[in-house]
Amino acid sequence: VKRQRYQYKLLMESLQKNGHEQGQKGAAATAATPAGSTMTLDRVEALEAIGFCWNSQLAAWKERWGELKRFKDKFGNANVPSNFGPNPQLATWVKCQRRQYKLYRAGKPSNMTADRVRDLEALGFEWELRST
Repeated sequence: VKRQRYQYKLLMESLQKNGHEQGQKGAAATAATPAGSTMTLDRVEALEAIGFCWNSQLAAWKERWGELKRFKDKFGNANVPSNFGPNPQLATWVKCQRRQYKLYRAGKPSNMTADRVRDLEALGFEWELRST
């Protein structure tokens, strides 16, 4: 699985470098496998047809976001306690989102994106829980 993702990344980088849109069909995009990659667009299509996930980090983020949504639906807010026994991984993830948001706001390297901020705020996520 990891190898497939790596080969896909090489393929997409090569296609973009050569002026093709991601996933573009046509003779130029399918004529040859880019140097360094064993991935082909036909293989990409076959893997996508069976639901292959190219971005595991994004998938994991969306899974945790779904857990947070279920937490909110059950408890009426998105303020997961740091000692949330039923799902300690969610508590850790929420803490990490706040830390990544602080880095993002400070213009430092972060995994936080504007889309993620929007998605979390749509759940009523609070970035600061303590009054300062």
